[in-house]
Amino acid sequence: MRLPDGKLYALASVVTGVVYTDPYSLMIRKDWLDRLGLREPTNLDEWYAVLKAFKEHDPNGNGLADEIPLLPDTGLRGLMLFGSSVGHHLFYSEGFYPDADGKVKYEWLSPETKRLVEWWRRLYGEGLLAPDFLTKTPDSFVSEVAGGRVGALNGFLNTRSKYESGNREAGYPGSEWEMTAPPGGLGRDGFYEIYGPISSWFGISASSPSPELAIRWLDYIYASEEGSRIINFGVEGLSFTMSDGKPKFTEYAVHNPDGLDLTRFLRSIGAMPTLPWIRADHGPLSLEPQAMLDSDPVGAEQARKIKPYLINSISISLPAPEEKETEVLYGEPLRTYVDSTLMRYITGAEAIDWDRFEKTVYSLGLKHVLQAKQRQYDRYNGVP
Repeated sequence: MRLPDGKLYALASVVTGVVYTDPYSLMIRKDWLDRLGLREPTNLDEWYAVLKAFKEHDPNGNGLADEIPLLPDTGLRGLMLFGSSVGHHLFYSEGFYPDADGKVKYEWLSPETKRLVEWWRRLYGEGLLAPDFLTKTPDSFVSEVAGGRVGALNGFLNTRSKYESGNREAGYPGSEWEMTAPPGGLGRDGFYEIYGPISSWFGISASSPSPELAIRWLDYIYASEEGSRIINFGVEGLSFTMSDGKPKFTEYAVHNPDGLDLTRFLRSIGAMPTLPWIRADHGPLSLEPQAMLDSDPVGAEQARKIKPYLINSISISLPAPEEKETEVLYGEPLRTYVDSTLMRYITGAEAIDWDRFEKTVYSLGLKHVLQAKQRQYDRYNGVP
């Protein structure tokens, strides 16, 4: 949370606990698997077979060939969860990851990653990957999923109930979304990277007429048990009761007469869960996510299923001014080139030329980016 000068310029959302109560993973329509007599896929070959079956065997049972086997959320980035199949950390770490000796490497340049890109290209070419996955808007994404046409995607556990509710409204009462184990391969187990430890930031505008009042309010909802309880649990006796010194949601809140999900119900009575967006692993601001999960036994079981596969993403400190400059001069152009080239490779707009890809990545200043990442990684871990 501190810059290299030791100062705090803003308060961060601490999300050290989000991965345990709201994990992020690949998700699949379990009812489609059951209908077709298939098992949950565990590697790229099995994923290919399942997605092909989704396309060819009408798992939603409407008599139409309208299934979208795989629709990744967040476009290209959503595919990166498959990086674990080749042992690479492409999602939160974006391919920058330390080896066993603590030296930060760029995993995108490996032969294994090339094979993964070729696999994505095969999915796209055979219609197993949504043809417009790169341009989907959030609204159109939700519409496709809720309409009962999508077989697999990526997302947080908290989206499961929303998707199942939408499927029921679309006439698919048996819809069941399941978080999958991460794909493994090459003799390795799969993994999911851990999000965090910090996320967004809270600051006070330089033009604020009352910065002292602003920080008092932020301190109340951010750091006090009373404030965080009001924000996250609402009204004692109505939406929560105290049990063993901890707040617990009431049956009325979980199954309210208006049929609202828990978050919307809390907001309807004046609470504001997720403000601030903090999902800590201990303390008052860790209580609400766990209480929400406790109210959803199916979700809790899925969170337990994913927990053994969680590993840390790369841990780096906030950038010093010169490291920020490196990011602007080299990191951003490098990321733009990699993303745009991968898009062309996957969609078949350009033949895969891995030698040229590697040479261009180096020419764009990969050396400088790796040096900056190494300094941030070493500083975070206390390496002089």
